Amino acid sequence: MAMEDDDRPRKKISHDIGQDLSLLSVEELTDRIALLKGEIARLEEAATKKRASRDAANSVFKKLRIGRGAPATSTASWPGTSEGRRRFRSPMSRPSRS
Repeated sequence: MAMEDDDRPRKKISHDIGQDLSLLSVEELTDRIALLKGEIARLEEAATKKRASRDAANSVFKKLRIGRGAPATSTASWPGTSEGRRRFRSPMSRPSRS
């Protein structure tokens, strides 16, 4: 009978955060700890890759801003600034002629 038990596929381990642990055996708890440690490693690796990608993009855009001669935080040409309001008037912002 023990041989037949070993041939059966094991149930896939899953864990729900906050799940009641009182009914789990020590082996099941150990399996879940290993599962969660593997998931933590996977999440940390993904976060590291995303940080590297973001930093590379920021570096490129910073070089582009500096290359144009404008300060990295310049807002001179945006509509919210005084120069922007002069340059970007919409037809709706003109006084009506009645």
